[in-house]
Amino acid sequence: SLWIMATNHQQFQIKLTTFSPLHIGNGEELTSVGEFLQTNDNVYFLRHEDLMEKLKTDNHFDDYVERILTHDQGFDFFKTLKDWDITPADFAIRTLRLNQKDINTNSNNKLHLHIKTKGEAYVPGSSIKGMLRTSILFRYLKENPQELRTIESDILQRLSEKNTLRTVRHYWEKKERELMPEKVFQSIRPYDTDCVSDDKLVIEQTYRQSLSQESMDASKGLDWLSECIDKGVELPLEMTICSDFENADFKYLKSSTLKPLFNCINEYTKKLIIQERQLVNTANPLPPIKSALLVQLQQYEDLLSTANDDYAIARMGKGKTIFFQTIIPLLKMEVQDAILNLLKKEP
Repeated sequence: SLWIMATNHQQFQIKLTTFSPLHIGNGEELTSVGEFLQTNDNVYFLRHEDLMEKLKTDNHFDDYVERILTHDQGFDFFKTLKDWDITPADFAIRTLRLNQKDINTNSNNKLHLHIKTKGEAYVPGSSIKGMLRTSILFRYLKENPQELRTIESDILQRLSEKNTLRTVRHYWEKKERELMPEKVFQSIRPYDTDCVSDDKLVIEQTYRQSLSQESMDASKGLDWLSECIDKGVELPLEMTICSDFENADFKYLKSSTLKPLFNCINEYTKKLIIQERQLVNTANPLPPIKSALLVQLQQYEDLLSTANDDYAIARMGKGKTIFFQTIIPLLKMEVQDAILNLLKKEP
């Protein structure tokens, strides 16, 4: 009803450009035991029932099951089909490019799917809104240091009681809702973007790097694959901001331009880059990975230095760190270190 009754609102047309592959999951995943197959260059989404019928017709089904049970994580689906002269493309519903990196692939990966509507990928307005909430709350706490000190004290108290990191996360999620009035939050309405065709999608390889681990054993393969909107894709985005609210802390949202909101996002991203650079230098990923991460952070920093708030640089999608979900860049070092120590103990 808020949007029907709104009497003072503005609409903005925005161009969203992906600077790196973007994955926003829908909670669904495929397994490489019959549902998809990866080669050095492509990932094939398979018609599983038809493929299983082919294996039965050719009297390979029992052998197929036996190989899975025998080799477990070492099961090589591509080699298995090749041994039986079965061409994956003949059973493919879709084929996407695999962004190959210098990391050994494991044929028993899971593939996380990107959120879709009518069978095509898009960026949901809810994801954009979540990013905006984080940036807006960052500014609010920066301008209200007393509130920030209270949050620091609350976190330290929970940590002293030997609570888990999950407790801290739940505390912050609740605090987010308290700090940003619902009417203000509902005043910002980014809409879903247009859909993206398969030629603008890519499969990315993902693995986790422990903060306390000296090096990553790439020979053990990756944790998963992710279906992503490729980098360099431009998407039109429409957003409405309703200014029918009275709250001095968020009055900049009533501006006739997006510059104040872009400034809010960019200030948060600048602090985030500093925090993540420290994290990368503290952790010990493989040298090529560390170098690539630092180069990418520097590129974003360079873009921000010339933005003049005519555009904003923001992080979205799967892969965002704990720092995106909390206000850790604003916290004093004592609290940051306490949270990092908990992160290092996570499996």
